[in-house]
Amino acid sequence: MSSRRCQMESCFDFSRCSLFSGFPVYFYPPKVSLASDKSTFASIIDHFSRVGKRTQDPQNTCVFVVLFGGSDSEEGVSNRGLEENLRSLPFWNRDGTNHVLINLADTNQDYFGNVDTGRALVAQSAFLASPFRQNYDVIIPPWIKTETGGGFSSLPSMDPARRGHLLSFWGEIVRVSAKSDQHVEDREEVVVSLLRGIQSKNKEGANVSIRLSCEASTPHTAQNTGWKLCGEPRQRESVLSRSTFALLVSPLDDSFSSTASFQTRLYEALKNGAVPVILGAMHNRLPFSELLSWEKATLSLAIPQAGDLMPYLRSFEDNDIAELRRFGRLFWESYFSSPERIVATTLAVVRTRLRIPSPPARREPAVTLHNIQPGISFQDTSLGPTGTRFASVQFQRNFSLGLARDLFNRPGDPFSLFPHTPYEPVIPTAAKMWGPAYGAMTVGSAEAGPNKQFSSHLGGNVPQEQFTVMILTYKRVKSLILALERLNNLPFLNKVIIVWNDPEPPASDIPWPSLNVPVEVLKQRVNSLNNRFLPFDSIETECILSLDDDVVLSHERIILGFKVWREERERIVGYFARFHKWSKGDNRWLYTTGKFPKEMSIMITSATFFHAYYLFMYSYVMPEGVRNHISKRMNCEDIAMNFLVAHLTRRPPIKVKAPWKSYCPGCGRTLSSKGDHLERRHECMNVFAKEFGYMPLLYTAHTVESVPPEDGL
Repeated sequence: MSSRRCQMESCFDFSRCSLFSGFPVYFYPPKVSLASDKSTFASIIDHFSRVGKRTQDPQNTCVFVVLFGGSDSEEGVSNRGLEENLRSLPFWNRDGTNHVLINLADTNQDYFGNVDTGRALVAQSAFLASPFRQNYDVIIPPWIKTETGGGFSSLPSMDPARRGHLLSFWGEIVRVSAKSDQHVEDREEVVVSLLRGIQSKNKEGANVSIRLSCEASTPHTAQNTGWKLCGEPRQRESVLSRSTFALLVSPLDDSFSSTASFQTRLYEALKNGAVPVILGAMHNRLPFSELLSWEKATLSLAIPQAGDLMPYLRSFEDNDIAELRRFGRLFWESYFSSPERIVATTLAVVRTRLRIPSPPARREPAVTLHNIQPGISFQDTSLGPTGTRFASVQFQRNFSLGLARDLFNRPGDPFSLFPHTPYEPVIPTAAKMWGPAYGAMTVGSAEAGPNKQFSSHLGGNVPQEQFTVMILTYKRVKSLILALERLNNLPFLNKVIIVWNDPEPPASDIPWPSLNVPVEVLKQRVNSLNNRFLPFDSIETECILSLDDDVVLSHERIILGFKVWREERERIVGYFARFHKWSKGDNRWLYTTGKFPKEMSIMITSATFFHAYYLFMYSYVMPEGVRNHISKRMNCEDIAMNFLVAHLTRRPPIKVKAPWKSYCPGCGRTLSSKGDHLERRHECMNVFAKEFGYMPLLYTAHTVESVPPEDGL
């Protein structure tokens, strides 16, 4: 078959890529690879070494990666010279089978326009002269070499939903030559007439910003037809950051599959929170469209519908605009924001085509200071069993959930495979009754009576399981010992993990109590509140109960919280509620500690149930600026976890009503007793909102209160 008609099954060697291979990738060294520069190459290698399976063994690799773009010396390479360079690659093997050529250039430089790339897969922004092979080649965003300053927190806020300009556009038409397609000219004239009409109706400068000339600004290089980019990036982004919607015109010449100027407009709109509105969508190809559901982040109209543009945009409610902008920011941060992410996503496209799951997420090694083995447990099963420990099943959906397109279209980390997630589907009731392996049976079927069976198997729609208690402690040994004693014979408990935050190891004479489950005391490298939420490799369950050593809760109320969490696995389930509010006078968010709040949005993690998946998200995915602020201020890790889960799920926490008290004999001054504690919490609310790009917390008035099963329900 001609390489110009390549498809995966005709031009790719699947024998090198077993379903169980882990997708090993070989990167050609910079000099051989024609990579942009050594620092970028090193950064990409480091990134993929962490999120992928990089190999230095070319004989046992699935794909060979060649990097292009960004080097001034490459612009002078002729087509013939480029072909010779490709054929001189050590493992090209005549036709480049299983090679991926990634062009990171941010211009309309189509390196491969008249170059025979053989069976190599081409990934770039601009496909001008070279044919785009659908379902083989990959359109990627350009690598825009701009600084983000303070990280993601330097980006424009996603709030409020509506900005000063309803719509913005800045560009200059490049007229086609006399021999060009009349149909293309007609379509371009429709767009020009539309923009001029919008411009004339808004001469007073009301709520649109339409500029059809680059004026004195230096125009960005464009193809020989279409719209130039005007001005410098900072000038364009200044307008976009004040725009609700940004107009993008697709390449209307059908011979162009994609242009870097269009992709640059898309990149800048997403980055600055202006919802892209694409005219001519039928002639358009968007980056990574195999993985990304672009309808979540963009709007589109055909050219014949251009006259309806303004009433169409005015029809959108604030919640629709906010959601489109949120997904746009998600796409930009996750897949566009750096060359490392662009390369990782390009390779994820190839990997998902091959049906190979992501590599397992890294876990934090548990450095054990003490391991207290379990003693003899009482057999009071009124609340549930305290018998044999068992772990949650891990990685059981590698080839289903691990390859789902949905993973790339929600916040999280689609480049890693997690032991389990909160998003597992629930098996139908009748199906699970056929096999005892599920550990869930009809409540009324047990000989000992319905309450007995409900307690033993927890009821509900998911299999029987256990939970892990995690306690962060620092120089409060007496309180810690009492807290451990209170956990003895707690039903459904799998293990207790003590996160020892003190640089000094525990004294040798500490009278560790023997519980009915193991107790692990884990050493930490530094004293940081972020250690509370590390995904230690010794955690065996999906459910985590984060507990402070001074919180006293009855076993009955703990088990009630566990049962509530099993029905709401995506959410934080806690006992102590707080909420956020906006202060108009201070022009900032406030953390509020009202004793009896009518609405709640935060559960204090001194006693909360949540899914172990969020430990990975907190430690590796949540904006780094949030963790840095927590380490600096020694405060607010609980607020951060609430921000994170609300951001990932768009759901509020759940409160379980329970009597409780704080008991900490011998404790000195706590963090919450410091005079500036509340002000620090206010500060955290605003720093975190800036890092996340918006205020993700949601309110709820819902409180769960139930009589335990042994009392008759």
